[in-house]
Amino acid sequence: MPIAPAIRGLGCLSCLGDGVNDHLRAIDSQTSGLRPLRELQPDFPDIHAGWIKPRSLLSNRRWAPASMAALHVTAQAILDAGWQNDDLSDVPVFASGSRGNLAGWLEPWQDRRPLGLFAASNSIACEPAAAICHHHRIRAPWHFSASGCCAGLDALIDAALHLRVGRARRAIVVAVDLPLVSPVLDAFARTGMFGDSNTPGMQPAEAAAAICLDLEETPGVRITDDISGNDPDARFGGNRPLPVLKEILSRLLAIHIPNAAQTPHRPCPRCLSLARNRSRRRYIEKLTPYRLHPQDRLRARRKTFHRSPHRTLMTDRHIEVSIDAQTLTLFDHGHPLRVWSISTASRGVGFVSGSYRTPTGRFRIAEKIGDGAPIRTRFESRQPKGIWNELDSHSDGILTRILWLDGQDPENRNSRDRFIYIHGTNQESRLGKPASHGCVRMGNQDMIELFDLVAPGTTVIIHPPLIMKHRLIFFDCDSTLSSIEGIDELARARGGDVF
Repeated sequence: MPIAPAIRGLGCLSCLGDGVNDHLRAIDSQTSGLRPLRELQPDFPDIHAGWIKPRSLLSNRRWAPASMAALHVTAQAILDAGWQNDDLSDVPVFASGSRGNLAGWLEPWQDRRPLGLFAASNSIACEPAAAICHHHRIRAPWHFSASGCCAGLDALIDAALHLRVGRARRAIVVAVDLPLVSPVLDAFARTGMFGDSNTPGMQPAEAAAAICLDLEETPGVRITDDISGNDPDARFGGNRPLPVLKEILSRLLAIHIPNAAQTPHRPCPRCLSLARNRSRRRYIEKLTPYRLHPQDRLRARRKTFHRSPHRTLMTDRHIEVSIDAQTLTLFDHGHPLRVWSISTASRGVGFVSGSYRTPTGRFRIAEKIGDGAPIRTRFESRQPKGIWNELDSHSDGILTRILWLDGQDPENRNSRDRFIYIHGTNQESRLGKPASHGCVRMGNQDMIELFDLVAPGTTVIIHPPLIMKHRLIFFDCDSTLSSIEGIDELARARGGDVF
């Protein structure tokens, strides 16, 4: 099974300080770092904000201030990881930002060289990534996410995925936002999102952070999973029910051990009171205690969150199946305990009865069948029918033990009726590649070992494939080739597999 990416180095810069230790001390002392913005921007006297000090850290003749912040934290993370500059040429960079990248582009900035040619440059958004690659002589590709407040998390997810599918062994992830510039502040002020001394709301702040990831097997904090989604009915500043958010929080609790804080992003101060009461009660309070807003006192590192007795959550052990790697991993308290080679459906993944495809998503072990049966016992309709032998006519024998799966997601709820099992097989030579009729096949001795290590109710997660082979081509078209022309040209060159 692919190794989950591990965090090897950290760098951070904000109103809480410069470096990880400064930030930990500020959190321990419950320091917010927020000050009256009039000290930095006299036109906004009633707003509290956080900004980076000294400002000289952000000043450079060549690079914009966001790029300088990104370079600063990247250097910290690389040093923390113990990486050498000579080792960085093939390390991809996943950078991210938001509105604050406009700093130094649309208005003057100390020591920044004003070049009118750059006013409409594509580099406005992605210059931090380019600056990191230039400074550290990185030849690997860089990527930039600009998806608003979640851009940093998106970049981290993209980097982890990049490593999981084998595109690289290391990656640098950077998030930076410097929103305390007049064009951005003016735009936010018009939305009514800012809070003041009398009204709760958003307090803008500058910050940058960097993480170094790798796939080494040495101990470390690992990026094991991510859950994301989109509420199509969500409205900016609205207070409608958000079922996707509810589902994500429920899944988060179901597949992760506790001791974490959830901080839903909620941008509208007018629904602050409503969110603290109705949304807390409706979506989260029955699931776990949580921090609703960054203004709450900074105690996330000390809080312990407990599972609710009203929900069936994952036990200390759970199973994850990788379609791409054709492996089954048993986790104990979040750490891999055993990894076995398996075989899922030769026809791929799917949820339709009779499709002979393996369903994906969340499941639980509904029944354990075959305890104590001799190895290679053949089952029909879950009843033992003797020991399988080479002359048996069954090409897809269900042998040794059975773990009967019950789907927990809307799309896989029919899995138990489809008789989706984890079971031993008579085709052990085909393990490691898709070959089954929908179930998850295992080696017979491996099946006995797994059977003895799990209990009914254990969570099973079958991850959908991340690698699409020979089906999709993603490309970028410049001004000499339109998207339509590009698709037509690729279709003519490669045939019907291009979409």
